[in-house]
Amino acid sequence: MITLYGEPFIMTVDGQPIHLREAHDFSWLHAFGHVFRVLQGTTSGCIGFGVEKDGQRFYLRHAGALPFGFFGDPEQAIDDLRASLALYRCVQHPAINPVLSQHEVPGGFVQAFPWLEGFVLSSEEDYARFRAFSLVQRLAWYDALVDALAACEQQGIIPLGLSDTHLIIHDQNRHIALTTIHRFRQLPTMSAPARTPGMPWYRAPECQQEVALDETTAVFTAGALAYTFLGDRVHRNPQPWEGSPQMLSLASTATHLLREQRQ
Repeated sequence: MITLYGEPFIMTVDGQPIHLREAHDFSWLHAFGHVFRVLQGTTSGCIGFGVEKDGQRFYLRHAGALPFGFFGDPEQAIDDLRASLALYRCVQHPAINPVLSQHEVPGGFVQAFPWLEGFVLSSEEDYARFRAFSLVQRLAWYDALVDALAACEQQGIIPLGLSDTHLIIHDQNRHIALTTIHRFRQLPTMSAPARTPGMPWYRAPECQQEVALDETTAVFTAGALAYTFLGDRVHRNPQPWEGSPQMLSLASTATHLLREQRQ
């Protein structure tokens, strides 16, 4: 029976709980090693696993199950994850965690990545920890992400589905990386409002309409990220703002509701 509301169906692998809407076969996980962490809470239909084998750690992104809180089509989640390999082949960048391999598994599909030890901006506590770093450090991290988005744009790829859970500070707080780009899209593409995941503050207004997307959508995301690093990420109010007035003007223009007004 599928759980629609109320309490999740909880399975455990190596003592780690997985919150689902219905039971799923995760026996294949043992071939990848010992599961030391389960990462959930995304709207993409994927579940993340931290696994360790022969002293090496990896991150697995799996589609095919029905995570608790996900009401999409698991087959579509599989198709999206499988199709994302083409994106990773198009763009390699130090701030994008690369796919190492991908595998068909019973009832689903999985991609393997290097494990990045650090913290993501998924909670208010982690976000406050992030904002406590110096302005110089956050500007350097922002530049690294914008450079990664520019590398994507050069290949005709725009950043859809971005979430704070995709931003990880790692390597003893020295670097930032995108943990995934699997919901990014190759142009030309149309928006699909019912299937656009990610945080609303990174989602351009045109993503809520069934229209053709273009590079101005990527401009919006880059501007929204500036508020995450330097200002008010949710409401994009001019205060508080830690960058220069010129940067605020650029971020405000980049996140203009009208696409033709963005730069």
